[in-house]
Amino acid sequence: MHRNGSSRRDFLKAGAALALFAATKAAPRPAFAAEQVNGTPCVSSTRALMGTFVTVTVAHSSRGFAEDAVGRAFERMGDLIPLFDRFDAASPLSVLNAEGSLQGGPPELGGLLEHARDFHSLTGGAFDPTVKPVLDLFAATAARDPKVHVAQEEIRELLPLVDMAALHIEPRSLSLGKRGMGLTLDGIAKGRIVDLASEALLALGAVNHLVDAGGDIRTSGERALGRPWAVAVQNPEGGEFPDVFRMRNGAVATSGAYEVWFGENRLCNHIVDPRSGHSPALLSSATVRARRVADADALSTALFVAPPRQGLELIDSLPGTEALLLTARGSRLASRGWDNSLT
Repeated sequence: MHRNGSSRRDFLKAGAALALFAATKAAPRPAFAAEQVNGTPCVSSTRALMGTFVTVTVAHSSRGFAEDAVGRAFERMGDLIPLFDRFDAASPLSVLNAEGSLQGGPPELGGLLEHARDFHSLTGGAFDPTVKPVLDLFAATAARDPKVHVAQEEIRELLPLVDMAALHIEPRSLSLGKRGMGLTLDGIAKGRIVDLASEALLALGAVNHLVDAGGDIRTSGERALGRPWAVAVQNPEGGEFPDVFRMRNGAVATSGAYEVWFGENRLCNHIVDPRSGHSPALLSSATVRARRVADADALSTALFVAPPRQGLELIDSLPGTEALLLTARGSRLASRGWDNSLT
């Protein structure tokens, strides 16, 4: 859901973990595309949403059913996106950021903030949605002069506002305890939206499907009988995929410094270490497999911030969760289960 800064993809490459069947498409396709896979219609549609391309694919014996299901999934996402978009001044999240409080907000926002707070605790603070003031500083500095470095003194002045403990979540209200605070849900909202779109498909009976929102991927069932969904991890430097795997029921998300940056020096990107206010430079990408995309989304962001060994120890402690880290120097670090497990 990033819209500030410059992107190496320039809105053309849909994230860092790509569904192979759709990875080479750089422009929107017709409303529906279909192919026969082992005799089963596989229907997909791609739309520009959340600052990226979103593809929904349903495999079903009835092409009409599959097309209807794909459309319903996009409708569900369309209902959710306005709730979490910090760039839309009318969204509940933007109102909370602007006013410092929100009364009677949608339960989906409160629920996602609770989820974010849980992951803040789980990751020892590495995942922190309250970094928005620092991101705003990056964007404002780059807008004034792309060649100017962000002043360390300005970052230090904002760090007291990076404080998850000052987010107050009540049954009917949300509030920020410090003037000038702000929340960005870019590191978890897209994943939640993909999860809920997948749940909507399951409720319709579309058991075999894939939802890919710029590399935030949720899979269910198979693409065809005996053929799980194929997913590749993108190489941040281009070239061959660092890994390709097959999944039936699971989720994947990748965080990478190459996605969005601020200024010509590229020292500041959309991922911020909440302790220092700087963008980490040790990794080029962090990919997580988990049961839900929102979980993988938050964990991949945290892994990008945390020391690699510490981050992988956390992943190894979480059942059904694996991770692959690619360092800026080209090394590959993986959790214990990455190479020998399939979801």
